[in-house]
Amino acid sequence: MFLGRLLASVALSLAVASSTGAVPSVPAQGVATRELTYYPAVRALNPLPMVASRHAKRMTNAQRMARGLPPNAPRRRAPGQLRARTSPTPTSDSASATDSSTPTPPPTSASSSDSSSASSSAPSSSPSDPSSASSSSSAPPSSASSSPSAAPTCSTVTGRISYEYTDAAGFSQGGWLSAAASAFGEFPPTTDGDAALVLSYEVCGTPDADAVYSFTSSNGFTNFPILAAINGFASTSTNLGPGSYNYAYIGATGNDVPAGPAVTQPNSFSAAAGVPEGVETTIWAVGAGNNPTLTPVWINTDGTPASVQLAYVPASNAFALVGDMAQFDANFGTADPATFSFVVGSQH
Repeated sequence: MFLGRLLASVALSLAVASSTGAVPSVPAQGVATRELTYYPAVRALNPLPMVASRHAKRMTNAQRMARGLPPNAPRRRAPGQLRARTSPTPTSDSASATDSSTPTPPPTSASSSDSSSASSSAPSSSPSDPSSASSSSSAPPSSASSSPSAAPTCSTVTGRISYEYTDAAGFSQGGWLSAAASAFGEFPPTTDGDAALVLSYEVCGTPDADAVYSFTSSNGFTNFPILAAINGFASTSTNLGPGSYNYAYIGATGNDVPAGPAVTQPNSFSAAAGVPEGVETTIWAVGAGNNPTLTPVWINTDGTPASVQLAYVPASNAFALVGDMAQFDANFGTADPATFSFVVGSQH
């Protein structure tokens, strides 16, 4: 009897433990279970190659010594850079060489006779020639009248993304989206304009009021040049909106995705963490003015735009798209609503 009561007690304890787990697991694509953590628990992240910054500055020797670094290596001239300068006044040798150049031979008598015979045999184009008039009247219409309409003129706009948000202490923060990515393949903030991510987008013709654009970087990831919103690891789907803690990282991908629902393809987060995720790239509505606001437009699986908020996530020191700030804060910690603007010009 004692053994029977012991087995019943153990079975009851196991049942209670399994039904009161802290966080339920969520099935996910590419992994057996997906826990409610902002990032996956991985042993080691894969390093991602970056484009060498075109705006990196060479420090002076004084700056290097102040940082405990050795002085700059001396600049060496390439072989052949040191050579005698050529005088602008021609010498007697060069003048004689010019005078001794071989003159162009005159045309031969054969070529002259051929030319005269050709001119004499050419058809007359005088108005009195009826054949000339008929051929002129039956000529096909000019190509200008039958040419198709001209394609719209396209222009490329280059600049950097600035951010603003108010932190939990009530202080305003601002800076630039950094080209130096995080270990999870996101673009963190920086206050150094020379370290900002340089981006460009293309405008063709007169843009519609509802136009959205994708941005291409020139100093970000080597293999992922397209700015992308990447579905979050803990998201239960690629749908963002009220009542859900789902979110999307701000990273990059290799191929542009037309405006529409997320497409699973290689991206910076997946390459770093080894977890496949869906991405959207053509999501940025560009406002008016010199430094227009960038508004993210995430598309859910039913093809409708989601109501999302751009946010700075202090725990990750990066930005994300969030569908419900209250739900996100309750599950991943407080995030700060943020705004992006596009500052035209690639230099700080």
